[in-house]
Amino acid sequence: MKSKIFISFLSFVLTTLIVGTALATGANMLAGEPAVSAVGTSAVVGFMRMGYYALFSFELNQASFFAGVNKEIWLDYLSENFYRTGSFLQNVMDWSPFVEYNTLNFADAGGDPTVLVDNTTYPIDTAQRTDTAKTIALQTYDTENTRVRNVEEMESAYNKMDSVIRQHRNALIQSTHDRAIHAYGPASDAANTPVLLTGGEATAALLTEVGLTGTFKKFSLKDIARLKVKFDLADWPVDGRVLVLHPMHQMDLIEENQNLFKAFAELRTGKVLDLYGFKILNYSANPVYTESTGAKKAFGAAASAANDTIASVAFLETEVMKAEGDQEMFYMPKSLNTTQRADEVGFQKRFVAVPIRGVSTSAIISDRTAA
Repeated sequence: MKSKIFISFLSFVLTTLIVGTALATGANMLAGEPAVSAVGTSAVVGFMRMGYYALFSFELNQASFFAGVNKEIWLDYLSENFYRTGSFLQNVMDWSPFVEYNTLNFADAGGDPTVLVDNTTYPIDTAQRTDTAKTIALQTYDTENTRVRNVEEMESAYNKMDSVIRQHRNALIQSTHDRAIHAYGPASDAANTPVLLTGGEATAALLTEVGLTGTFKKFSLKDIARLKVKFDLADWPVDGRVLVLHPMHQMDLIEENQNLFKAFAELRTGKVLDLYGFKILNYSANPVYTESTGAKKAFGAAASAANDTIASVAFLETEVMKAEGDQEMFYMPKSLNTTQRADEVGFQKRFVAVPIRGVSTSAIISDRTAA
């Protein structure tokens, strides 16, 4: 970059010499003075000085200019494949096109009309449908800035800044997905948001891998069949049913049926596994529930080893949504960061993922047996 600046400076010098000399000579000849004079020399020096200041200003701002180009590249990279193959967020409504100023404005449709069969009473009643206006502001996800010092970058055998930016992207993917699956899980057991307990055989194996103590009933294929009955009795559509398994529940199913091992392994390739009408996916950060009440714990709340339990989450694709808004990269290049001698970078993304009407979501939680 410095060599380019130097070449540019030489070009400025030559240009200013030629142009300045021509202007000064022409002016002197029109005035009837010698082609070379003190006035002409001053004009050349002044023109060169203008060129130098312009170049100096460019040198100060060139880092910002090229940083802007890099920002476009990295923001495109941030958006690309944000929902990876096999992600449950690939199986929900995408309301991003309806976002305005990082806000969603929509109406919750009122009740369905009554259907009359073999009616003989006239006039037929007329009802006014009342819609409920709703507004959802997209959440703001900020990554803490990362500093890469000039010395570190020079001594690294790899492009450390590229590695840092990839870490920021992965952190945003993890955070948005964690909050989405927590939001999709029902708050508690209710008619339109059933929370079921596992009904498999009791096992002495402890769920120590997830910080829980006690003995639990295994997750079984019968639990998925029971979940299907719940959806069927509620007359929820048979299309678009999704079940996001907790990894421990997935392990229970593999132990029950070894043939599922290969099927689960192929989920990462995008192959769809259907069990009892549910598209089966998995995620490691499903919400935590209090086992005795079936109530969902607050996001980020510490789990009680003796009282809480793990969950698999189910929903209808048409009843949950995601939406993306603005995203920004904040970048200070080392050429402008004189005190730290380092590049500094951070990202901000607007995003939200929630149930649309708060219905047709469900959970199956591990049932803790008596000691």
